[in-house]
Amino acid sequence: EEISLGPACWLWDYLRRSGQAGFLLPLSGGVDSSSTACIIYCMCVLLCQAVRKENSQVLEDVRRVVGDESYTPQHPEELCGRIFTTCYMASENSSEGTCSRARELASQIGSTHLNINIDLAVKGILGIFSAVTGRWPQFAAKGGSTRENLALQNV
Repeated sequence: EEISLGPACWLWDYLRRSGQAGFLLPLSGGVDSSSTACIIYCMCVLLCQAVRKENSQVLEDVRRVVGDESYTPQHPEELCGRIFTTCYMASENSSEGTCSRARELASQIGSTHLNINIDLAVKGILGIFSAVTGRWPQFAAKGGSTRENLALQNV
């Protein structure tokens, strides 16, 4: 519980001070991005609890962040849908398993969820790399190095 509370409070403080309207998270279906999404959901839980306890400053800040002076969050999932967008960025190397995990988590926490294909962008980046270095990076399964493998997973 403590692991989620500190980061959730820090994220809220950052969001309300930044003047932004929410967060965008590439949600891969893996542990790292899923944990981050859960922390943002915990932030929404804490905000809804504070509003229910009639914390007028939190309510004022929430209304400013969402851009609606009459809004009062009723449920964390509803608030997540207003301030949190997740995006599954599929490529030819993506699996249905990771896609479905991302979609399921987004549904459970209420984030606005997008599903996009990034193959053209990945090919463009790899093309630039190839033009500069004279070689095309490969996954380890296709003879590439560990460094190439890690880099390709993160393009």
